[in-house]
Amino acid sequence: MQIELIIGSVALIVASWQLYLQKKEQVRNSRINSLIYLSDMLQKRINLYSDIINERKKNNQNYKGHAERMKTELKPLLYQTQNELISIISKTEKFEYIDNIKKALENKK
Repeated sequence: MQIELIIGSVALIVASWQLYLQKKEQVRNSRINSLIYLSDMLQKRINLYSDIINERKKNNQNYKGHAERMKTELKPLLYQTQNELISIISKTEKFEYIDNIKKALENKK
């Protein structure tokens, strides 16, 4: 009877640990997906602002407000989002070239 209780207790502990790890992985994946989505949204907004700036340059209109917002708000946010994404991924996945990616992103700053 005691052996069955011990085996049941160990099985319960193992199952609890697996559920904990599963939840942790779901939270991580959810965060990665959110960062990818945010990064994509920011990139689309940057592209839109670039198009607006180019159009205004053609028409000799003022574009400095759009350029300033893109430079001071959107690009830094995109950079931070990408850095956080790389940081999360690099904690669990081992890529040889992750440092090269970080350096390439720093140069775009």
